[in-house]
Amino acid sequence: MKRFVCFLTVCVILLGVGAGGSALATHVETPLDGMIGIDPHASRYLASYEAWTSRARTGGLLVEFSVSATRQSPSVGAQQIVVQQRNGNSWTTVRTFFSAITSGMMGSNTHSHGGSVTFIGTPGREYRALVTFFAGGATGDTRTFTTNSTVL
Repeated sequence: MKRFVCFLTVCVILLGVGAGGSALATHVETPLDGMIGIDPHASRYLASYEAWTSRARTGGLLVEFSVSATRQSPSVGAQQIVVQQRNGNSWTTVRTFFSAITSGMMGSNTHSHGGSVTFIGTPGREYRALVTFFAGGATGDTRTFTTNSTVL
């Protein structure tokens, strides 16, 4: 019986460790959170957001994102996407995309928006992105999210 309990404990631990290594990073509050005194949304304006990187068919870095507002808003999307390259133990910014000059990053008068940008990097180098999400109008809210890293 002790062996069986020990085996089950090891399985639960391994499943917990394996679940933490997902390449898709996301932030979504659950309905249960509201029951224990936590706001059921990511913010007053942002309901949920997620972003991830992968290798594009063209060989570059593909940064994809999805964001939902708590209600229809004048602007919903990615306000800024910062692409960083790993240099040893640190990360260096190599490109910044701004919604004001990059089409497809921000949606207008909508509840949700998704999009992507592509960065032509160096094969063999590792990249990640810092995505700043926005929802609102004259006033609103932002949250910055760090994606998984991808080697080109």
